[in-house]
Formats: sequence, structure tokens, C-alpha cells
Amino acid sequence: MRKRRATSNDVQGRHGVRTSRSECDVVIFGFRTKVFVLAVLTLLCPRCGNPAAHPVHRAVTKFTLFFVPLFPIRVKYSTQCTFCGLAGGLSKEQATGMVQQAQGAPQGYGTPQQQYPPRV
Repeated sequence: MRKRRATSNDVQGRHGVRTSRSECDVVIFGFRTKVFVLAVLTLLCPRCGNPAAHPVHRAVTKFTLFFVPLFPIRVKYSTQCTFCGLAGGLSKEQATGMVQQAQGAPQGYGTPQQQYPPRV
């Protein structure tokens, strides 16, 4: 059996056996989701029936390369009852309508509560 000549890419392996070192590039990528609260409305919850605060959330998922967010992959809108925890998804139109409604009129004890948005 002939011995192989050592090259510059060879490294000393276990038990004195020479093995070839492979060159590999490392690329770190992934996804990151950030959640933003757009508005908080007082709505009548369909599950518990209580008038409770319902924050309108916007969740943006971005593609990351070496832990740097590059571009958005997905945007989701949702709302959640702060009393019982019922969560529901919203369309973009429903979310923008609710945000405009929250910015337009202040809600308090003297104003009537709105109904929960219909399911899409």
C-alpha cells in the first residue's frame, strides 16, 4: 500500500491518520418577528361578554442574514381580549379601520362599546 503525499490542506487526524480539510463557508440566516401595538380599543368580547381593552397588534416577520433584518416576509394583524385572552386575526382593512376609529374618538365609561370585528 502506497502512502499519500501530504498537501497544504491536510491536517493531522486521530491516531496519526492524515485527513483532508474541507473548506466551508458559514451562512447564518433566519427569521425574526416583531409585534407592534397599533391601538387599544374597548370592545365587547364575544366569549366572555365583558367590555374589555383589545389591543390591535401588527406582527412583522423579516428575513435575517447574519442577524440583520433585511426584508419583510409576512405581516399579520390580530386583536386579543385582555380579560379572557380570546385572540382573533384581522385583515389589513379591518385593522386600519379599527386604528382610525381609535384615533378619531376617545372611549371612556360614557361611550358605548363596539362589537368584536367579524371573522374573515
